[in-house]
Amino acid sequence: MSTQGSQTSLDASEVRKAGNAIGDIAEDVNGFSELNDVHPKAGDFAVGSWLNQLIAARRDTLHQHCNDLQRTLREVSEQLKHIATEIERTDRDNGEQLDKLNAELQSSVNQLRSQNPTLPMAPKGPDSQNGFV
Repeated sequence: MSTQGSQTSLDASEVRKAGNAIGDIAEDVNGFSELNDVHPKAGDFAVGSWLNQLIAARRDTLHQHCNDLQRTLREVSEQLKHIATEIERTDRDNGEQLDKLNAELQSSVNQLRSQNPTLPMAPKGPDSQNGFV
């Protein structure tokens, strides 16, 4: 994203790249599934039972946290990719709409000019060399 004065612009490819990178991080979080195989064996006495329960509770909490993290990363990844697609669509649709409006405007001006040949020519957009049609 860049900002110049009051204008802000987003590069859809960079937004998509960020979405893909976050998606890759989500896949890297898969290692937490190994936590399911952790079964503490601290003994069959009071402190051992307490320790077994503590470790199991912490394992389950960490496992849930990792599930939540992975789900969140995947959602962020998908949303960024969706945003990139929407940026591209908006740019394309706006460009097509502006071209259509410009053609209608030029047609109207030319029609008026044909009715009154003394009217000046319609100006072109900012990309033109001389500024006239």
